[in-house]
Formats: sequence, C-alpha cells, structure tokens
Amino acid sequence: MHRVKIIIFFATLTVLLCGAGYLLAGTSGVAVGLLGAIGLNFSLYRWSERVVLRLHEAREITEAEAPDCLAITRALALRAGIPAPRLYAVDTLTPNAFAIGRSSQHASLVITEGLLQRLDQDEWTSVIAHEVAHIKHRDILVMTMTAALAGILSRPFASVIPQWPFLADPIPAGSKDGLRTAAGALASVIVTPLAAWSRLFHSRLREFEADEASAWLTGDPLALVEALRKLDYWNQVTPMQVGSPVMAHLYTVNPFAWGKWAQGFDTHPSTVDRILLLELIYHMHDGVTWPSGVSAELSLPKSA
Repeated sequence: MHRVKIIIFFATLTVLLCGAGYLLAGTSGVAVGLLGAIGLNFSLYRWSERVVLRLHEAREITEAEAPDCLAITRALALRAGIPAPRLYAVDTLTPNAFAIGRSSQHASLVITEGLLQRLDQDEWTSVIAHEVAHIKHRDILVMTMTAALAGILSRPFASVIPQWPFLADPIPAGSKDGLRTAAGALASVIVTPLAAWSRLFHSRLREFEADEASAWLTGDPLALVEALRKLDYWNQVTPMQVGSPVMAHLYTVNPFAWGKWAQGFDTHPSTVDRILLLELIYHMHDGVTWPSGVSAELSLPKSA
C-alpha cells in the first residue's frame, strides 16, 4: 500500500506539471513539464527531510544534552527492529513530536522542548515509541514529501494564514484591506488543494496503528493515554508557533489552533477515539505480561 501511495504521489505531480506545461506552451510545454516533474520528484525524495527540519528550525540533540532521551530512543528502535533515528529538537514549549525521512535507514525523529518538560518520562517515552512505530510502518516517506511540498508552497503566504477568507474564521472588522484580502484569496486557491492532497495520502488509521505499536513497544498503553491527554490540552492552550498548519499531519497530535481552515489539514482521529482504543487494548489484554519498561531495561532513574 505504501508503494502504491508513493507511485500515486509522483504520478500526480507529473500529471499536474505536464498539464500546466501543455496549457502554457502546448506539446513542447509537456516535455518541459515532464523534466520539471522528474527533477521535483527526485528532489522531494532526496531532500524533503532537510526541508522539513529547516522549516521547523530543528537542531540535532547531543549526548550531553539529553542522554536518557537518546538511550530510550535507541532502545525503542532496537525493539522495533529498525536503526535508531537521528534525534532533533525544536525550541518550543508546546509538547509534540514527529518522524520524517525516506526510510528506516534514513529517518529523523523530532521532539519539542516542551515534550520533555510537560510530560513525565513514561509519557514522553510512549510518544517517542509512537513515532518510532511510524518509521517501522514506513509511513514517513509520503508524510515527509507532502509536508515539504506544502510547506514550501505555503511559505510565501505565512503572514496571511490566519486571514485566509475561504478557510479561516471571519477576519476581524476593519482589517479587510484590499491587499490582505487579495493575498488571502490567492493563498486559499493554492493551499486549499494541499489540504485535500494531505487527506488523500494520510489515512487516520495510521495513527491508531502507531498508538497500538507504541503500547507494545513500551509495555504501557496507559502511559500513552496520559500523554495524549496532556498533548491535547497543551496544544490547545499554547498552539505551535513554528512549522506550519499545512504540516499538521506529521505530529503526534495536531498542534495548530488557527481557526476552521486548519482543520482541513488535520488527518488525525480524535484524541478521545485514540484513548478509547488504547484503553480497550489494555483491558483486552488484562493478565497478559507486557514487555518490560524501557527505562527499567536501561536502568534509568524515573524522572518527572
């Protein structure tokens, strides 16, 4: 299924660029569009991970900075049977995380500063396990490429995002100057299809699957339940100020609360449904010996 999505992704871009070339320059434009599509597809495959990291101003985490977090990430990757991803941090107190890359051999896991500060160790471990599961399930390639493309295309309109007339809540009275309205209209024409594009390639089922995998990787489904509750709360109280809502599909929970338009990019099931599934998993396996906790396995002290 993942290969089919990748083929559809590349084919869609190719058709769009060839079609644009034909409209602009006839049959000769098709050739130009095809060459452009080949270049764009290769660039997205090869460098979209770097683009997303740069759009988030992420920095790589060092051993001296967070040794326990790195050790836990490596242990979870080992349990999942994949190479340990590189670990990056984003300087925001909004707790969240996401995984990007083109394969399990070329993957990065990004956490926010707030993840380690707002959640206790068992909780942020379960969130990291959720993202490790996305890498294991090969969800990350299409997620990364769509995020990079949407992020680049929407970047010129970042200043009018909250005022996009067809997607946002109403613009406050007195702020509807002609330039702002025109820019918002142009932004909506470009970015509205990106929302549909995001929904097409990112099934809500993938989040349930990653939640279940996290439960088995950590041996503690209830830790992820508490983590999701806290993430949902903090991401509503202090929405993310880095990144972009067009990349909302990347995160453990949607970190953006910029009005109705942002919901168009939300490919997550409700937090309530995710919690119900985890609680069901826990009760269905009552009496089952869960895997030992990662912290205990590594002899790490519990930290709040």
